[in-house]
Amino acid sequence: MAGHAKQASFLIGPPAGPEDMKALYDQAEKDQKNGDDRLSKKLFGLRQSAIKYITLPDSRQKPMLQRVLEEKLGKEIQKIESSVEQSYVRGSVVPNLTISLENTLYADGSPIGPDLSADIVKTLENVFGFMFKAQWVQSSVK
Repeated sequence: MAGHAKQASFLIGPPAGPEDMKALYDQAEKDQKNGDDRLSKKLFGLRQSAIKYITLPDSRQKPMLQRVLEEKLGKEIQKIESSVEQSYVRGSVVPNLTISLENTLYADGSPIGPDLSADIVKTLENVFGFMFKAQWVQSSVK
């Protein structure tokens, strides 16, 4: 599937719960329709920070994303290159986690792209949906 793929992107939808978070997202959507995007931007910033956290190493352990990919690919990964930007889906601002498949490298320096399968992408969708309690996660590999 991804022999020539350059990136994998994951749109991570709004949280499914708890109800108070859902109410905040509903309010942000109403405000945005009325021209006020402050709450929407604040909520996006919080989710962006949480998503970035899973990609960044700390002094004690590898990032969660690296551990999941190593487990699924069966090889050690030297580095992951990713970004979290904002995207719009049906008028809502959602995080878009993009992983560079050319610059995310195994320990031997080769890119992971040729080994990324549809099953691994589906696993990542499920992991992100669970971790971020998202209503939905949409992926694309290109």
